[in-house]
Amino acid sequence: MAAVNEKVAKANRSSEGEAVSPEIVESLAVFMEYYSAPRLSRNLRKMLFEFLMTDNGVESLYFNDLIFDLEGLFTFLDSIEDARKNG
Repeated sequence: MAAVNEKVAKANRSSEGEAVSPEIVESLAVFMEYYSAPRLSRNLRKMLFEFLMTDNGVESLYFNDLIFDLEGLFTFLDSIEDARKNG
Protein backbone atom coordinates (compact mmCIF):
# COMPACT_ATOMS: atom_id res chain seq x y z
CA MET A 1 0.00 0.00 0.00
CA ALA A 2 2.81 2.41 0.84
CA ALA A 3 4.37 1.82 -2.58
CA VAL A 4 1.08 2.71 -4.27
CA ASN A 5 0.71 5.87 -2.17
CA GLU A 6 4.30 6.87 -2.98
CA LYS A 7 3.68 6.26 -6.69
CA VAL A 8 0.51 8.36 -6.61
CA ALA A 9 2.20 11.16 -4.71
CA LYS A 10 5.11 11.19 -7.14
CA ALA A 11 2.80 11.19 -10.17
CA ASN A 12 0.70 14.06 -8.80
CA ARG A 13 3.53 16.24 -7.49
CA SER A 14 4.18 19.35 -9.53
CA SER A 15 7.68 20.19 -10.64
CA GLU A 16 7.77 23.06 -8.13
CA GLY A 17 6.33 20.96 -5.28
CA GLU A 18 3.29 23.21 -4.86
CA ALA A 19 1.11 22.87 -1.77
CA VAL A 20 -2.58 22.05 -1.91
CA SER A 21 -4.53 25.14 -2.96
CA PRO A 22 -7.07 26.80 -0.66
CA GLU A 23 -9.77 25.97 -3.22
CA ILE A 24 -9.04 22.26 -2.87
CA VAL A 25 -9.10 22.50 0.91
CA GLU A 26 -12.45 24.31 0.72
CA SER A 27 -13.88 21.72 -1.67
CA LEU A 28 -12.77 18.92 0.63
CA ALA A 29 -14.38 20.63 3.62
CA VAL A 30 -17.67 20.98 1.71
CA PHE A 31 -17.50 17.36 0.60
CA MET A 32 -16.87 16.16 4.15
CA GLU A 33 -19.77 18.24 5.47
CA TYR A 34 -22.42 17.20 2.96
CA TYR A 35 -21.49 13.70 1.79
CA SER A 36 -20.93 10.39 3.51
CA ALA A 37 -17.50 9.05 2.53
CA PRO A 38 -18.28 5.50 3.75
CA ARG A 39 -21.56 5.39 1.81
CA LEU A 40 -19.91 6.71 -1.36
CA SER A 41 -17.07 4.21 -1.02
CA ARG A 42 -19.49 1.32 -0.45
CA ASN A 43 -21.71 2.30 -3.38
CA LEU A 44 -18.78 2.77 -5.76
CA ARG A 45 -17.45 -0.66 -4.81
CA LYS A 46 -20.88 -2.21 -5.43
CA MET A 47 -21.12 -0.41 -8.76
CA LEU A 48 -17.65 -1.60 -9.76
CA PHE A 49 -18.48 -5.22 -8.97
CA GLU A 50 -21.79 -5.01 -10.85
CA PHE A 51 -19.93 -3.56 -13.84
CA LEU A 52 -17.39 -6.37 -13.72
CA MET A 53 -20.06 -9.06 -13.42
CA THR A 54 -22.38 -7.79 -16.15
CA ASP A 55 -20.29 -5.96 -18.75
CA ASN A 56 -17.12 -8.02 -18.86
CA GLY A 57 -15.25 -4.95 -17.64
CA VAL A 58 -12.03 -6.92 -17.28
CA GLU A 59 -11.73 -6.86 -21.06
CA SER A 60 -11.97 -3.06 -21.18
CA LEU A 61 -8.86 -1.26 -22.37
CA TYR A 62 -9.04 1.17 -19.46
CA PHE A 63 -9.57 -1.49 -16.76
CA ASN A 64 -6.08 -1.30 -15.22
CA ASP A 65 -6.24 2.49 -14.97
CA LEU A 66 -9.75 2.28 -13.51
CA ILE A 67 -8.68 -0.15 -10.80
CA PHE A 68 -5.60 1.93 -9.93
CA ASP A 69 -7.60 5.16 -9.75
CA LEU A 70 -10.45 3.64 -7.75
CA GLU A 71 -8.02 2.08 -5.28
CA GLY A 72 -6.59 5.54 -4.66
CA LEU A 73 -10.07 7.01 -4.29
CA PHE A 74 -11.13 4.28 -1.85
CA THR A 75 -7.98 4.89 0.21
CA PHE A 76 -8.78 8.61 0.25
CA LEU A 77 -12.41 8.02 1.26
CA ASP A 78 -11.29 5.65 4.02
CA SER A 79 -8.85 8.27 5.31
CA ILE A 80 -11.68 10.81 5.48
CA GLU A 81 -13.72 8.43 7.61
CA ASP A 82 -10.72 7.62 9.82
CA ALA A 83 -10.09 11.34 10.35
CA ARG A 84 -13.73 11.87 11.33
CA LYS A 85 -13.62 9.03 13.84
CA ASN A 86 -10.32 10.18 15.36
CA GLY A 87 -10.89 13.91 15.06
